[in-house]
Amino acid sequence: MRAYQKKLVLILTIIVVGSSFLSFGDTKITQENVEYLKGLINLIESKYVDNVSEEELMEGAYRGMFEVLDKHSTYFSKEEYHDFNESVEGEFTGIGATVTKDGDYVGVVAPIENTPAYNAGIKTNDVIVEIDGYDIKGWSLEKAVSSIRGEDGTKVKIGIVREGNSGILYFEITRGLINVEYLNYKILDENIGYIEIERFVKGTAAELRKAVEEFENKKVKGIILDLRGNPGGELPEALEVSDMFVSKGKGIVFIDYKDENDLEYFAKEDRTKLPLVVLVDEGSASASEIVTGAVKDNGEGIVIGKKTYGKGSVQTVWSLTNGGGVKITIAEYFSPNRNKIDGEGIEPDFVILNPDSMDENANIQFAPIIEGGIFKEGDKGLDIYGIQQRLKYLGYPIKADGVFGESTKKTIISFQKTNKLNPDGIIDLELRQKVLEETLDRFITGSEDLQLQRAIEEFKK
Repeated sequence: MRAYQKKLVLILTIIVVGSSFLSFGDTKITQENVEYLKGLINLIESKYVDNVSEEELMEGAYRGMFEVLDKHSTYFSKEEYHDFNESVEGEFTGIGATVTKDGDYVGVVAPIENTPAYNAGIKTNDVIVEIDGYDIKGWSLEKAVSSIRGEDGTKVKIGIVREGNSGILYFEITRGLINVEYLNYKILDENIGYIEIERFVKGTAAELRKAVEEFENKKVKGIILDLRGNPGGELPEALEVSDMFVSKGKGIVFIDYKDENDLEYFAKEDRTKLPLVVLVDEGSASASEIVTGAVKDNGEGIVIGKKTYGKGSVQTVWSLTNGGGVKITIAEYFSPNRNKIDGEGIEPDFVILNPDSMDENANIQFAPIIEGGIFKEGDKGLDIYGIQQRLKYLGYPIKADGVFGESTKKTIISFQKTNKLNPDGIIDLELRQKVLEETLDRFITGSEDLQLQRAIEEFKK
């Protein structure tokens, strides 16, 4: 297990040409706009109650231009750019969470496993609204990140809003040295290969190739690729990783650029012959969604877990001559079947909710199963409703309405196959007993990784 990260940045140069305009490529800023900006600076310097330097005003102007762009495009001051580069190099001091702009506040994309944020209970989709007692409404992402980070061993108090909870939840977290191992792998019981990718950084695909080759040599039954909580990373790595699991010639991703020729990437090599299951959740974003979309659209494996985050945009980072930097969204990507990912996410083939993500079901009241008899497609009844409730609780995509429709039959057949029952698609005594047994086990073993268990079951069939 090794961690890799090297950041390639392009150099963007701002050129001043005479006094009539600034030029970057073919873009021109008119003299009128330059004079207007100078007028605003003069007005603030002469009338504003406090002293503000011209440098501070210009920093604000630079930052303001990026405020009108999407939430992933960012201006970095010199200090912020240093922190940004440090945070993507595999080792930094902080709490260990990937965040993004979320309206007026800051949203958590995913906490990094076994970091202070993860251990404190910070979750994907939490919205950070307070830092050390300050309401951060309107703060830039960089200001919030800078405030959260600090010296190893110091504490930061974070207030978050979480869906399903009223009021603000507070966490006092001790900052630590975050040293992330971006890929690890092992062979599970039943001779199943397991690979977890924490983030797509330079070298991820090379490490993955070693793992796949080892699994092939040891003749494992298949591979579980765990992308849960993976917020993304470098596009070239995502393409190379996808290539290992997508058949030669099939599409991996379609990228739509502004005013440029769009690009479509195809698999260049033969995929591994090993069967594949991909695990995802709401923290799987960006590059993770490229891999997931390629596998799902091409039917190269089974996707299990929760709907992904929905970040289908590509950013490039440039260094500025003042020591700062910018990160700009330059394109949007789509799955091979041209399915939109940005703001939509990818729905798994099998939706399985782990206990810690089932807050909405914590106080569920199940209908009794007392009618007896056999039910099949077209029937209605209380037992059907009770079975549907419990299957939904177990993570199956089913509507609980008491009506035995076609989708209910398909779900029951799926449950029967997973639990080695006769897949006849009917509700009988054997099915009732097994559903009740599985539901009871869920209550008793609430800490188990049900998504991983379901993935393992796929290889036992």
